[in-house]
Amino acid sequence: MTTTAVSGVWAPTTTPTRPALAAEAVGTLPVASYARRSKRAAGDGQGATINIADQHAQNREYAARHFPGAPVVEYDDNMSAWNPDVFREGWEDLLTDARAGQFRAVVGRYPDRLTRQPEQGEALLSACRRGRAELHTTSAGPVESALAVRILWAVAAEESDQKSKRMTDHHRRLADAGGFHGGRRRFGYDADMTHTLTAEFCATAEGKGYAPEADYLTDAAARVLSGESLNAVCKRWNAAGITTPTGKAWRSPNLGKLLRGPHLAGVRVHHTGHGDAGNCSAECHTTAATWPAVFDADTHESLVRFLGDPSRVVSGFKGIRKHALSGLLRCAICGGPMYGRATRLKSGPAYICREGQHTQAPTARVDETVRALVVERLAAVDAAGVFVAPVDAERANARAAERLALTDNRRATVTDVMLAPADKAAALAAIDARVLELDAEAAAEDDAGRLPMRVLEGLTGVPADVVGARFDALPFDRQRAVIAVLGVPVLARASRRGVGLPFEPERVTIRWADGPA
Repeated sequence: MTTTAVSGVWAPTTTPTRPALAAEAVGTLPVASYARRSKRAAGDGQGATINIADQHAQNREYAARHFPGAPVVEYDDNMSAWNPDVFREGWEDLLTDARAGQFRAVVGRYPDRLTRQPEQGEALLSACRRGRAELHTTSAGPVESALAVRILWAVAAEESDQKSKRMTDHHRRLADAGGFHGGRRRFGYDADMTHTLTAEFCATAEGKGYAPEADYLTDAAARVLSGESLNAVCKRWNAAGITTPTGKAWRSPNLGKLLRGPHLAGVRVHHTGHGDAGNCSAECHTTAATWPAVFDADTHESLVRFLGDPSRVVSGFKGIRKHALSGLLRCAICGGPMYGRATRLKSGPAYICREGQHTQAPTARVDETVRALVVERLAAVDAAGVFVAPVDAERANARAAERLALTDNRRATVTDVMLAPADKAAALAAIDARVLELDAEAAAEDDAGRLPMRVLEGLTGVPADVVGARFDALPFDRQRAVIAVLGVPVLARASRRGVGLPFEPERVTIRWADGPA
């Protein structure tokens, strides 16, 4: 809201306690100008903005003709006047000041610029009567008939209701057809969502001017699923000058939300009511989109589960790690995590047991020892590796049997004519919910088997010197993910003969995830 005295010296008092106005001062009262931004329909379907500044200019011109010498105070909002749940600060301030008798008149461009809700219109009429202010519109002059303006507000409300219904029906039909609902350009796609922005497309005349954002997304998905953090990917993108469609730098929450977006898998989701893609109800539905997908369905589902898993070792960390094994290294005495901390020792920072001073050791020497053990371990297995999580055959068979029983139960429930409709719907909903739980459990087990292979990709089945070079070239958090997949590093207490002597590498062991020592 702006309140500006255009001519004369006057400012409204919007505090709860206002000074009483002297009767002789009524002639010097200002005129209130109210404006609201909106769009006017046009033949091209694009519409035109009804500018706030233009409305105020017309209102000032009108006030100068009808109330010569009176100052003009401006109130405005950039919000809907149709939705009763929207709070318009400028409108509420206008009503408050009008009730207090602060104005000689209230002027708006059209009745529907003031409001499109009859209830709010009644509030304005009441405020003007109480404050003895005239109500004017520049399109029709003074409002002499309350009935006439009430009819206009009712017509405006009905017009908005009909527009809302038409737009809702339009978007429903668009969603059923899998079409793009419009809005700003999505990262990875051109403006019309007809092409993914791959390097191949960007090399064409049609794709000229775009960056290969789809390739960036594919690379980011592979990095995240292989253990690299969202923050590391954002830093990589920002350093390379890759920005959001609005030209802003990337942040990990934005990137995580983007990677989980169903549109990247070629899925159109229509949300009704709540508008929250992560909290869909039965009213929300999905369909195959008309635009091409960036990810296949398996990759998208893995990203959704992986990024939504709170137990992720790397991506859940929100600070800046300085020590590679902080939180991963375990104390051999209490089994608790150890973290790198600054010390006064000549050897510098040390890993210290969180639960107590059970043991500690210089971070550099422990990192060096763990790195050697990891490289040796990676070089000792073939490309297939021994790190694939074993399948729980017994649980898988039980899950398949339960799913088959649920399918039979559902079929019997659908054909049961003795069940009341409400009971049948509740039974079917319970069956479907359990099927979804079983599917999610199977998918999680599948991810658990594939995740180690993603993390270790390119590090197994090659000579030790190659493994070492590749491991050292990995980003910091990817190295942590590799260590976490392979096993749990453990630091033992120093032996008596080692107290005060150089670090003993034998104090560091790794409990390998696949069992063999």
